[in-house]
Amino acid sequence: MSVPEPDGWSSEQLLDHAHANGYPAVTERQLETWRHQQLLPRPQRVRQAGRTPIWLSRPDTGAQLLRLCQLRRQRAISDPHRLRLLLWLSGIELPAALVQASLQAVLAQLAADLDKGITATARQHGLHGAPEQVRRRALTLLGEQAAGQRGVNTVLPRLPSARGHRNRAFSALFCLFVEGEAPPAEIGTGADVDRLLGLLPRGRHDPVGDIRGWCDSHLDLDYIAQVASLPALRAAAETATEEDLRYARRAAAPLTRGLAFLSSLAAGFYRDKYAGLTLLGHTGQGVYTEPCLVALVVSLRHTPAADNLDSLVETLDRVWTRGREQVNQLPLVLAKAAERGTRVAPHEIARLRSVIQQFKPSLSHRGGPR
Repeated sequence: MSVPEPDGWSSEQLLDHAHANGYPAVTERQLETWRHQQLLPRPQRVRQAGRTPIWLSRPDTGAQLLRLCQLRRQRAISDPHRLRLLLWLSGIELPAALVQASLQAVLAQLAADLDKGITATARQHGLHGAPEQVRRRALTLLGEQAAGQRGVNTVLPRLPSARGHRNRAFSALFCLFVEGEAPPAEIGTGADVDRLLGLLPRGRHDPVGDIRGWCDSHLDLDYIAQVASLPALRAAAETATEEDLRYARRAAAPLTRGLAFLSSLAAGFYRDKYAGLTLLGHTGQGVYTEPCLVALVVSLRHTPAADNLDSLVETLDRVWTRGREQVNQLPLVLAKAAERGTRVAPHEIARLRSVIQQFKPSLSHRGGPR
């Protein structure tokens, strides 16, 4: 494996480094493209060797190159804006202005993709009328289409509590997210979304500790639209400060992997149907998941919910930190239980092992500096 010079990496050393770590397709031309896209730092002139200038990339470039190659392979992404955001979220230091520009570009692309989908749906179903009515009807159809997906494409598991509410809930969420306001009640309401997530009816009669009836009101779709719709996310990205972005990066890992980890462990106790745990388990790695999450955190920081956000992030960070430690120890715990003759249900062993396999690749990766 190529070892960098004390002052940094030469291009030849970077190529050797990539090839030795399983990325033989990286070329000199590819390195230059990534530098031009600001995915890798440009080499700097550090000294002379006689009349020949020596150009080297800074010492941390080797690690950044491997992370970039890993993201491209694992996520099948080549868009420089998305890659830049993922590099930044993984702890690579990038200028705040560059991160903000990429965040705005990705959200703009999301809006364009949604517009294309709306137009195609309207054309497919032969919708006619006033543009705003056609658009809303197309969004409703897209929501119903998402609600009807099955198998590996299921957006959220089908809960008994959501019968008769699933289509309306998805249609309401689609309209809310795209249009930036709560839809008319005939399309869907907060009560429909409560049922979709499993918050109702359990939240009205199942106790949490000594508290019963902890969910006695419906989700406020007007408020959600103000902070979590696409127009709200784009506005938050446009006004984000360097401090906002720094906070969002720290919150990203607890709010994605931390929530999913908590859901996976708790599912065994609550049968995967309790208080929206089914939703928490689906904070996966979609194309737009991380950019939307970053913008959402920025948006929430400037609302009365900021204190609750701080508490949630701190709690999930502790759970995520402790969880990583415990998952690493689970194989040993299971082995000791077997030695002592302690009986653990086979299905529970299988479930814990699946959690280990699901989260172990990310256990050593925190997702950004503190």
